[in-house]
Amino acid sequence: EIEERVNIWNTLLQAHTIEFGTNSKEATTLLFSSHHALTEVLDDPSHFDFTEDDVETEGGAIWDDDLHLTESMHEHLAERLFQAVFSS
Repeated sequence: EIEERVNIWNTLLQAHTIEFGTNSKEATTLLFSSHHALTEVLDDPSHFDFTEDDVETEGGAIWDDDLHLTESMHEHLAERLFQAVFSS
């Protein structure tokens, strides 16, 4: 049920973003998924200079605690957002 709701939300968000961007000539729109950027790191941590242990370790290089990301992960997300903004 939750997965279905998330999928509906994502579909509607994308559609409304496109519609708003099309109808608002002064606006520039960008849809960025921090979830996707984080999942890439968690799926292949060594590609991003993290270790396999970092994926599940609180107080490690990815997770500050059981909920919050570390400064280095925030920097990674910021870099990905920067790339998305300036590559479009």
